[in-house]
Amino acid sequence: PESSHLYVAVHKSVLSGFLSNIAVIKEMNIFQAPKGKEVMIVPGSTLFNTAKDWIVAAEWVETSRLFGRTCANIDNAWLEKLGGRLCKRTYLHPHWERKSGRVAAYEQVSLFGLIIIPQRKVSYGSIDPERATTIFIQSALVEGDVKEKFGFMNFNQDLIDNVRNLEDRIRRRDILVTEADLFDFYSKRLKECCDIGTLKAYIKQRKNDDFLRMKPEDIIRYDPDEKELSLFPDRLDLGNLSLGCDYRFAPGSVDDGVTVSIPASMANSVTSESLEWLVPGLYREKITALIKGLPKTFRKKLVPVANTVDIITFPFYLFPFRRRYTGIGLVG
Repeated sequence: PESSHLYVAVHKSVLSGFLSNIAVIKEMNIFQAPKGKEVMIVPGSTLFNTAKDWIVAAEWVETSRLFGRTCANIDNAWLEKLGGRLCKRTYLHPHWERKSGRVAAYEQVSLFGLIIIPQRKVSYGSIDPERATTIFIQSALVEGDVKEKFGFMNFNQDLIDNVRNLEDRIRRRDILVTEADLFDFYSKRLKECCDIGTLKAYIKQRKNDDFLRMKPEDIIRYDPDEKELSLFPDRLDLGNLSLGCDYRFAPGSVDDGVTVSIPASMANSVTSESLEWLVPGLYREKITALIKGLPKTFRKKLVPVANTVDIITFPFYLFPFRRRYTGIGLVG
């Protein structure tokens, strides 16, 4: 039987001497052979109409076409070991795997141009350490795609979140450094580190993770102007109420702008109109939108719009907190 040790041993022995005569099936009795050749099992063969996916032939004979004679079924799993250094390995789609905590790739093995192992997952770190480290740093550390958060990652993320909150507050996206800068920070400190185990070894060797903790200067391009920040207060005073507010810079989103937290017990006593003009930093966008919404007869008297907005908003920017809401308008 084909499963017996003797059968396998005999076929492996024969195969080792005819490695260049292997072929993989294309259709009934037609096989793809090495070097782009197409071969047909000779009609008189015992494997004619019964051959499996892989065969080896004792010889190729070309008459009206190329035929394989004295053929035998083989298992393509035998070929990698028998082919040895003749096998060619290609590594496809290197990627980060969160579950296993490593950079992996799919190995494809071919022999004489025939793919004998289409896809096998392998660790990519030993194959291309430099590229594997790049993938690890970008996916695991910069993007934070890990099962367990390390202390330095939580620390750095808090710094980044604080800077993003500043950007949301002043409605700009130019304070936080780019992802490329964050990548450079880690890549200067981690060499050939492409899995969680190696990262832990680095930290253990250094006694702590301080070398991976960022400082404000590592992630901030510049410090925002204090006067500009004062136009976007953390809290808004409305009568006897002091209300906390959260900022979000996401034009077009429903939560773009400022969200004010109001105690449920006071919700009915605070109208939305009473909050619309309490954040000086938002005046410019509001006034610009109001001017652009005016009828053309009035709008053309206010061009250029940017200059008009500067004139209107200047007093409020100069004295951002010297005002109170009367229910009708702003009073200095």
